[in-house]
Amino acid sequence: MIRLNEKEEKRFSELAEEIISHPDYQKMKKLIAHGRITVYQHSLDVARFCFRCNSRMHMGIDERELVTGALLHDFYLYDWHDASIRVPLFKMHGYTHPFTACKNASERFDIDARVRNVIKSHMWPLTLRSLPSNKAAWLVCMGDKIVATKEVFER
Repeated sequence: MIRLNEKEEKRFSELAEEIISHPDYQKMKKLIAHGRITVYQHSLDVARFCFRCNSRMHMGIDERELVTGALLHDFYLYDWHDASIRVPLFKMHGYTHPFTACKNASERFDIDARVRNVIKSHMWPLTLRSLPSNKAAWLVCMGDKIVATKEVFER
């Protein structure tokens, strides 16, 4: 788990509460992301990591945009490990889940084009057609890879 100091945790919780309390977001606690880490925990860790980087490195990224995009970057709501789902290479989970997550997030939360870009571009360069177009999107793209790598090697 990514740790924040007391002040950061208070602000992070204020920004995250509406999303993490949503019943559909809670469903992510039953889905595995990497190893034994749930999609819920992975998304919280990416959001905390990005929030901490922004805060401590004085990056000047809008906190709400950053936390919202980071929390919702993997809001795809299905088990991607299901072996019965067979699809061609470019329709596999890694290539498509950002778009599914964005669709799901747009249907359940009031998100703008900048947050949609954070969600859709977090797998760049795998998703060539969705390049990060703002600082929040770049940070979530990098933060997701750092956190996921840590999760994979901590199995």
